[in-house]
Amino acid sequence: MNTKAIVNPVAGSHSVKKDWDRIRSQMQQAGLDFDFEFTQYPGHATEIAKRSIQNSYGCLLAVGGDGTINEVANGILFSDNAENTVLGVVNVGTANAFKMSLGLSEEGTDSGISWKIHPPMKIDVGLINCQCQGKQVEHYFVNEASAGLPAEVVKTWNYLPDSYNKKLNLFMRTITGVITLINSKNKHLNIEIVNNKETGKFCTVVVANGKYFADGMIIAPHATLDDGLLDSIIIGDISRYDLIRIRPKLYDGTHITHEKFSETKVSEISIDSEETLIIEADGDIVGESPVSIRVVPSALNVLPIY
Repeated sequence: MNTKAIVNPVAGSHSVKKDWDRIRSQMQQAGLDFDFEFTQYPGHATEIAKRSIQNSYGCLLAVGGDGTINEVANGILFSDNAENTVLGVVNVGTANAFKMSLGLSEEGTDSGISWKIHPPMKIDVGLINCQCQGKQVEHYFVNEASAGLPAEVVKTWNYLPDSYNKKLNLFMRTITGVITLINSKNKHLNIEIVNNKETGKFCTVVVANGKYFADGMIIAPHATLDDGLLDSIIIGDISRYDLIRIRPKLYDGTHITHEKFSETKVSEISIDSEETLIIEADGDIVGESPVSIRVVPSALNVLPIY
């Protein structure tokens, strides 16, 4: 099978570009025989993926974080040959939630651990239909999508200069989260899940395919990548004090028992608001409400490499 690695050189705090020779060697030692191409701008991985499929590449290796994986996945899923194309996950970026949801090792490429190629697996994906710059758009996600506080954190994070993003990654993520938390407000939302409508003030709606958020939060403890459903995690009109107090429980999944949290298996969910409601998918802003999200079962072939 013809294989191409789509490499994000700025992933992993710019370490991928610096360490590419070593990463490439480690991939080859795992038995991978591949061509490669570097991305040059946001969205480029999707373009490379589409072009590569047209040029008869059957396996595309996403070398980067969640954003790179999402772009390559969208390139595959919007192609005419998605069912015969494999997404290889070589996750070396700063945001590795999908890697954790997939069960890959949390060790980095510099761990000295030998990688192995595991059998491909079919996973579900989510399909978002929302507004973006006045147009109706569709966008796939492999791990999670959200509206409310997490999307606002992503937006704030994306405004930070690269020097902040890359050198003090974990610290700056924490600071960004705290600042956004303090400044954000719960929004009045209309939520519909299979003819069941909820209206009121909410903090967050997460629609999860995988269990994890970035930084290791187990946002959807009962989510499974191949069960044919998505998990909606809805946080109601919670105070900022309670949200800060419950934050440690997000790392072991016990937050889900809090009275302001609800968890539901869904095939489709719609969200609307009179206020501007930002939508993120796999750590990137994709648009704003009104938004509908549905599951596409067994849509993507994934090759775990760990």
